[in-house]
Amino acid sequence: MADRNSTAAASQIKAAIFDYGMVLCYAPGASAFAGLAGVLGVDPARFRPAYDVDRLEYDRGAFSAAEYWQHLAARVGVGITSEQIARLRQLDLEIWSDINQPMVDWVRQLRFLGVKTALLSNMPSEMMTHVRTFSWIDVFNCLTFSCELGVVKPEAGIYRHCLQNLGVPAQDAIFFDDRATNVSGAQKVGMKALQFESIEKLTKDLRQLGMTDGLLPVVRA
Repeated sequence: MADRNSTAAASQIKAAIFDYGMVLCYAPGASAFAGLAGVLGVDPARFRPAYDVDRLEYDRGAFSAAEYWQHLAARVGVGITSEQIARLRQLDLEIWSDINQPMVDWVRQLRFLGVKTALLSNMPSEMMTHVRTFSWIDVFNCLTFSCELGVVKPEAGIYRHCLQNLGVPAQDAIFFDDRATNVSGAQKVGMKALQFESIEKLTKDLRQLGMTDGLLPVVRA
């Protein structure tokens, strides 16, 4: 059971909302994208920008996985087989599965202290299905995925949907995302929001907001 000081600290915020990619999982490295590029036999320098072009609409659910990879292949000027698509789909799940365990542990800590928690992510349906299998996914009170709503960050509707599911007003929630545009989107609907770079930087930023030690992440040496 939480001690009195920690429980009192938890009253400072009612809900904490987390992005997934590059917050709860680590960023894929250059070698990960080189592996994807290698499936198509193209230079990683050409592949990487093409990967991003349709990604937001893929996250929105506008494209199936096959359509996304077909569009990408056409953009880099190569053909693509069903076998290559299957391999790319599998690798794409793997490169976004290097979990930032200290951050997950912090979410669990917040939930234990009585703070409502949510995952709010731009994510295609295939990745969403994969994430839902993670053993720790139950640390969240609610899950909000762009592909299910047809709405992506930084559009206001996705933040409002998450807040409604949590049952908290925007001013009582704090949001964490690695992208400045998504942080700005959360702030525009009235949430406190911080751009995530590292747990060390996050802890410093939270202290500046006046959050007490009982709610802060544990920084491991």
